Amino acid sequence: FVAAGGQTIGKMAAGIRVVPADPAAPASERVTFGRALVRAAVFFLLLLPGGLGLVPALFGQRRGLHDRLADTRVVKA
Repeated sequence: FVAAGGQTIGKMAAGIRVVPADPAAPASERVTFGRALVRAAVFFLLLLPGGLGLVPALFGQRRGLHDRLADTRVVKA
């Protein structure tokens, strides 16, 4: 779903979408399949230790490790 339209059903309900991290890129640009795959794989790995891998998303640039490695960001839809 993220590669196809930038949103999963949950992201649609929350009014957010995943876009490339490049600030020059328009907010309507889609994430490539490879980036979406990396983002999803790392996200699930971060959930394994009780979700503690997602704590860095609460601080700094508000991007989780999965977003940093996939070079993506989450914006309001």
